[in-house]
Amino acid sequence: MSAPAQHKATIDQFLTTGVLGSIFLLVLASCQTPPTTVQQPKHLPTYQELATRYNRNLQRIDRLWARAVVELRWHDEQGKHFEQGDGHLIIVLPDQLALSIGKLGNTLFWAGCNPQEYWWFDLQDQPALYFGFHANHALHTSEQLPLSVQPIDLIRLLGILPLAPNPPTPPQVVWADGGYLIQPPNTGSRLLIDPQTTHPTRIELLDPSGEVALVSHLSRWQRMDIKGVPPGGLPFVATRFEMSLVDEYGSMTVFLSDPTDGQTGNQIKGSLFDLEYLRGVFKPIQEIDLDAQHPR
Repeated sequence: MSAPAQHKATIDQFLTTGVLGSIFLLVLASCQTPPTTVQQPKHLPTYQELATRYNRNLQRIDRLWARAVVELRWHDEQGKHFEQGDGHLIIVLPDQLALSIGKLGNTLFWAGCNPQEYWWFDLQDQPALYFGFHANHALHTSEQLPLSVQPIDLIRLLGILPLAPNPPTPPQVVWADGGYLIQPPNTGSRLLIDPQTTHPTRIELLDPSGEVALVSHLSRWQRMDIKGVPPGGLPFVATRFEMSLVDEYGSMTVFLSDPTDGQTGNQIKGSLFDLEYLRGVFKPIQEIDLDAQHPR
């Protein structure tokens, strides 16, 4: 068997380890936060106090491996589309991600990024690869991708990146929608944080003008298994994410199960974040260079 064929067999085995029969059909919830009865505290924490509490839960997380069930909705010039499947979400912080979405052992989509570039493989009919460099991220629009979320943005939308503990100009903490609302500097995002757990319940990505472009609602918090850490010290991660573009171009609902650090069985391999390796595995017929109109 050739090396690419071996790689393909490995990927197929990797994808089919999910239990398709356990798929939950998740319905995209409204982007509006439901009414809350949480009372505003008399004194709001400072940004530094809030960041310290927020980061305490994340201090042991440097990677994530989880089974994933994904619902995708988007539209393009061919009309409206819906796909649902299962696979895996794999992350090495701060900027490596692999998300597989498959059905009945076949890969439908594979999204990912490394520190320099990002990609979407659309493998439904005529296998296609969309790819570009992060340096040109701001020059692209979501309509250029088969789905609405940039892979690098997924990491921030999952709420596992720590907050800068002592920025030069700390942002103001305000009370809104039953939680602490902050806009961390230099992140292009805004977070709504639960006042009791200090977990993020809503993460918004902002466009260059400061308007909300993409919203992620986080829920169903579960402890993440980390090798060598006792149960009481395990961090919490959200296992349900509902992401949608404000302009309704597309949405994605993700349900995670069995979140771990991927240390057992060497489940996180560097090749999963290597575009050339993935090209050899999936052999796309068409390649769309999203940077073609912009010098690298």
